[in-house]
Amino acid sequence: MALYDAKIEKFSKKAEQLERNIRRDTEKRRRLLSEITRLRYLSLCEKLNCDGEELETVLAR
Repeated sequence: MALYDAKIEKFSKKAEQLERNIRRDTEKRRRLLSEITRLRYLSLCEKLNCDGEELETVLAR
């Protein structure tokens, strides 16, 4: 029984660590996606040689 208890404890700790990693990595992914969106926006503004307000006007056409 002690063998099973030890494995249960070991696997429980691994599962908890994985949960922490998932939360951390999800937040990191969200920040990266946000930065990608921002950089794409800036790149488009640069390509069209305009600022944000002008870009909205160009895209609305």
